[in-house]
Amino acid sequence: MVITDRGFGDLWTLAEEKFQGKISSSMFKYGTMGWQVNSGYDFLKNSKIDSGCYKVLLCDKQDDIVEVKSSLMYNIANEICTK
Repeated sequence: MVITDRGFGDLWTLAEEKFQGKISSSMFKYGTMGWQVNSGYDFLKNSKIDSGCYKVLLCDKQDDIVEVKSSLMYNIANEICTK
């Protein structure tokens, strides 16, 4: 069973949304030499029905730490809609 709470979707959007500007995202990319995480894809990657793994996503719409556009909830919804 996988239970997630207060997760972020990807690091570049997190930097851009938290510090409100594209320059923060660019600085993050430069500082980490382009390191990126796509948690929504990783969350859904092994989501076959016969895998036997239940996944629960908890979210708080008034979360002050992780902005909605950079949250795991938003990233999972985006991954589902783009398929």
